[in-house]
Amino acid sequence: MSAVCFGSESFSATLGQADSFAVVTAMGFCRVSSRLLFTFLGLTACGSDGNGPVSPGEPSPPPPPAASLAGHIVFTSTRSGTAQLYAVMPDGSGLVQLSQDTVEESEPIVSPDGRLIAFRRQSHVIVRDVAGGGETELTGLLHGYGLRWSPDSEWLAALWGCCGARRFPLRVIRADGSGAHDLANGCNLGFGATISGYTWSPDATRLAYSDATMGGCLGASLDLSTIGRDGAAGVPVAADPSIGESYPAWSPGGEWIAFNVFRNCLGGSCVGGLEMVRPDGTARTPLSSVIPRGGYYPVWSPDGARIAFGSDSPAGLQVVDVGSGEVRDLSPYQVGGFAWSPDGARLAFGSDAPAGLYVVDVGSGELRNLFPHGVTGVAWSPDGTQLAFASGESGAHDIYVINGDGTNPIPVGAAASADDYGPVWVPGS
Repeated sequence: MSAVCFGSESFSATLGQADSFAVVTAMGFCRVSSRLLFTFLGLTACGSDGNGPVSPGEPSPPPPPAASLAGHIVFTSTRSGTAQLYAVMPDGSGLVQLSQDTVEESEPIVSPDGRLIAFRRQSHVIVRDVAGGGETELTGLLHGYGLRWSPDSEWLAALWGCCGARRFPLRVIRADGSGAHDLANGCNLGFGATISGYTWSPDATRLAYSDATMGGCLGASLDLSTIGRDGAAGVPVAADPSIGESYPAWSPGGEWIAFNVFRNCLGGSCVGGLEMVRPDGTARTPLSSVIPRGGYYPVWSPDGARIAFGSDSPAGLQVVDVGSGEVRDLSPYQVGGFAWSPDGARLAFGSDAPAGLYVVDVGSGELRNLFPHGVTGVAWSPDGTQLAFASGESGAHDIYVINGDGTNPIPVGAAASADDYGPVWVPGS
């Protein structure tokens, strides 16, 4: 069984955020060559034999209050010998280690309002205050993966569970650690979970998710549902037993949910496309023609007028106009996660063939390679003037910042013989 995975910084980027550092440190999204598509989890909290959790030890005490991280780039680095979180200004100044731990830290994600940073400290989920540095451990989300902030910055959604557990539920929890409860059961298949993508509604009252447990842990297909944040009023919105529906993405205005469909995935030859549906399950609408081997990971433009998505054929990156249904090819190269600029005029992505950081003007179709080396974790600055990414151009992976027009690429906070990855921008100055 083969899979193509895209790490979580491309979802912010991607889930939103969204792409593509090692799955052993964060959740990624995988397109798997079988009838089912699953969300793949890196089980860093599991023992080497896979039969039980590693003892997490006592989390370090919260660090003393620190200067505000507003305007910084937060990233993960191995320079201390263990993956830890650091912050640096876009010009390379003000490098600071955010904690002094002996366990791995990963998957930083900034709340939409810029006040908080959630991240994983081995098997623990921590929320850090951007302004003062205080930390809160979310004990109700132990072994949580794939963190997703609600649009109002009050809640986190994640999959949680470990190792021998049969269930990998979708859980929500308040940023202060209260109110934890499960919304969907999910199953642990050993190599991943049956829940394949989840997304918040813009008003933060509901979530859409894809799961294959309708017929048990090896259900016949992935089905799309929505459910209230409180766990009530679950609605199946796309449940065709002959196909799989996955990677839901809620439109910025809340009127639509876009998702991928996959058919005949046995033997590694999926046929799929892109569709959208109303949150109540009505008005299911195809958006793209049939795509050999399927499309994946739809991401709405900030204004909700377009949806970008990756595919294996005929192009690596495509965009569909929601109003007209017109589909356009934007890149002939395979993409490793992509991100809309804040103004919705451009898309940035990394590719290995040929290697580079690419930016495409969505209106004109002009494609430029800004940095001709392999990159991961592409993220726009909040004002859309710069991009941050990780690259191993110098040997070890470093964080780079480059202007949106391709000028002035600089490594920020680089350290010899250390790997840096997963940059995220903190709004403010």
